Amino acid sequence: MPPHCNDGLTATTFAMEPILTTRMVTSTATFNHPFTLEEIDAELPAGSYRVETEEETLDNVSFIAYRRVATHFFVPSQPGVSS
Repeated sequence: MPPHCNDGLTATTFAMEPILTTRMVTSTATFNHPFTLEEIDAELPAGSYRVETEEETLDNVSFIAYRRVATHFFVPSQPGVSS
């Protein structure tokens, strides 16, 4: 049975919605010349590549601010085909 307030009203507990603390930002990086990445043995062709950056909100600040927690660089399995 729910608790009662002094004024005769019944107290109700509301479930709080989860607060969004992360966001994903998608962008495109375009290279005019072939390039290499340390993690990949082959040279990658010039072109546009999708980049996703995951960010989370900073706590205990008086304004909205985000911190980058992960960056994903998408390389197509076939050279010259963007994902």
